[in-house]
Amino acid sequence: MALHQVRSALYHRLMKLGLGLGYWGAGPNPETLDLVLEAERLGYDSVWTAEAYGSDALTPLAWYGSRTSSVRLGTSIVLGNGLTSWGRH
Repeated sequence: MALHQVRSALYHRLMKLGLGLGYWGAGPNPETLDLVLEAERLGYDSVWTAEAYGSDALTPLAWYGSRTSSVRLGTSIVLGNGLTSWGRH
């Protein structure tokens, strides 16, 4: 294998794409699931959601996870004090 082929193989093995979806808001954007499914079809490694006061990051991930099989799901920060079950312990 030529050096440029080795470099190319390593580059493609190391590079991973993630799809950042931002905030859920009052409800899901009807087109978001199609976007997530297309990202999985294209080989994206992960799908990420965001959370802020009034916007949940975990519910959309559960919804996307129920419809996908290979894409990884993630969120960077979850505001635990905004979740009712956490606040009552």
